[in-house]
Amino acid sequence: MAMWWSVGAAGCEQRKLTEADCIRVRDRVREVWRRDATVALREANSDSFRHYIKNETRRIGDRFMTTCRARIGSPVDDGEVACLQRAMTIDDVYECSR
Repeated sequence: MAMWWSVGAAGCEQRKLTEADCIRVRDRVREVWRRDATVALREANSDSFRHYIKNETRRIGDRFMTTCRARIGSPVDDGEVACLQRAMTIDDVYECSR
């Protein structure tokens, strides 16, 4: 997954992205991914799919943190971070960056 937040307009005073922001959003993205995947898992009901979900959840979180940590200290839009923390589905996550 790509980094979702955008950089604000030049000259505007914005707060900076923090490690805590990255962790909160990562945890939410993992939770949302697991929630969406659980629905599919109920339909598939297979051990190999269950293993895939577990590994993919970890991979998504790790990849997100790598990308996010590279942006720590950059201006961040509070509305976008708040949107990501409220996301209930993966589609919601993507909507936050529009």
